[in-house]
Amino acid sequence: MNHFLIKIFFLIGISFGCSMCQRKSSSLQIDADFPGGNIIVVDINGDSIWLRQDLRDTEGQWLRDHGDFFIVPFVDKDGVEDGDQGKNRRPHDHNRDYKLRIYPEISAITEQVPQWLDDKPVFFLDMHCPWLRGGSDGNAPEKGTNEYLYFVGRDPVTDTGNFVEKLHEFGTILETTKKGSIPYQESFNLLYGKSWNTAANIKTPDLMSSSVWGSTLPNAVFSSTIEIPFANASGVVVDAQSARELGHDLANAIRVYLENFKVID
Repeated sequence: MNHFLIKIFFLIGISFGCSMCQRKSSSLQIDADFPGGNIIVVDINGDSIWLRQDLRDTEGQWLRDHGDFFIVPFVDKDGVEDGDQGKNRRPHDHNRDYKLRIYPEISAITEQVPQWLDDKPVFFLDMHCPWLRGGSDGNAPEKGTNEYLYFVGRDPVTDTGNFVEKLHEFGTILETTKKGSIPYQESFNLLYGKSWNTAANIKTPDLMSSSVWGSTLPNAVFSSTIEIPFANASGVVVDAQSARELGHDLANAIRVYLENFKVID
């Protein structure tokens, strides 16, 4: 039994391949005496990643004190390297496999996460990249949804855990507290029935996405997918600095959300 009050799950999925993705490792090992805090990737060479502690970190202290993290840094490394990944995968991609579980990575996630929960509340977030380009206006998804930051909304008909409202609340917190340069408004969120976020995107009842599966976990207090553009977010370059700023903003919003909803006093 551990002392953590909240479980925080981050799943980093890749929905479209790129040359940079091919160099990323599928697993990370950090020394037991690592003091905690944010980490900075110093270099990547093959399957080796060199990390160092980010001594500027302050926002993460509260989450480290209260949360136990389960992070999957790369779900389909083999598929990306082979050029057989994302929406082009047959019979379906990894992010539709949370019911059938034909892929070993998804089987591992769905087996290990419930064991790790330890009857604690869980905040579940799947982090994705959309396609390469097209559509930078978060309030006009009909023009494309690939170059702005947004969360994917649930089908309200099947939402038995009030996750539609939970996403609205979290999005409002992120919008009002963010300090980083990447633009975000709660209205950017892609509600169910808009653009590609429809029943046709799932295709059959046998398919299930990660965030829908996450919402079925016991004591889930939040479950959604965030789409983070590859290079351009509403006119702002997505680089190391702006991505770290987004990380700080997300960490702060998660804390405020958990405190506001009395998940943690």
